[in-house]
Amino acid sequence: MHTRITQILTPVLLLTLFTPPLAAGLVTVTAIDTGFVTEMGGSAKGDGTISPADYNYSVGFESHYVDGSLGTPPGTTPIAPMLRKNYFVFDLTGVTAPIESATFMVYTGTFEGSVEPSELFEIHETTDPFSSISDIEALAAGNLIGSTEFDEPTDPLVGLAAGLYTKLGDGPLLLGATPISSADDDSVIAIPITPGGIEYLNLFLGSTLVLGGSVATVFPPDGTPQQPFGFTGPDIPGGDILTPTLELTLAVPEPSSLALLGMGAIGLIGSRKRKPREVRHCLKRM
Repeated sequence: MHTRITQILTPVLLLTLFTPPLAAGLVTVTAIDTGFVTEMGGSAKGDGTISPADYNYSVGFESHYVDGSLGTPPGTTPIAPMLRKNYFVFDLTGVTAPIESATFMVYTGTFEGSVEPSELFEIHETTDPFSSISDIEALAAGNLIGSTEFDEPTDPLVGLAAGLYTKLGDGPLLLGATPISSADDDSVIAIPITPGGIEYLNLFLGSTLVLGGSVATVFPPDGTPQQPFGFTGPDIPGGDILTPTLELTLAVPEPSSLALLGMGAIGLIGSRKRKPREVRHCLKRM
């Protein structure tokens, strides 16, 4: 019995003594979709039917179609300054370990106009995130059909985009924020996710996450545009260096935990060895 325990214990002790601390798991998750919606129901997906703007995630204050529709023929609807919010979709179905820290990496595009030298971009929790995902998927599907899905103010996707606008980034929990200026043009910036934001991200492990952003410092109607992330539109389906990502640090078991597991296994083996003897002893008494 002593020899058997030694055979099991020795590798466990060696593992504990000589294995260096394990680094936390590092995972990069690339966005599967991005875009913007306006307060009147305009959207990047609608724009994408007439220009390569399917994945434009510009945000802030900019001119757009007054009733959210493209008009017939597309592009004939009058435009006016209005607010827009953006969104970023991440597939976390393959992420099961708890997230310990996260950084949102995003390409800036061009800082357009503005009455101030910089604007504050904020990411807040999304109210009703699951219906937001459904809305975003519907906009993407409509984009594949074409401009007829967005050319009338009564089109369902126009109303859907207006509703999505009210959900994105309106929650009280701040997930991350950064000032953006023209000095950041054509670069990738890092936005650390707040501790409360980490807890929020962990609610979506194994599912789909939507980050909704807005600009807190615009002053409508003074000056158009006031817009970070202008002229963005990377090829999201293929993924490239311009596609936004989430850099995640995941929790992993520590070496001491492996040792405890090993000791537990030894105890289990020992208990299994003892039971037959105890039974035989009882039988002799009988």
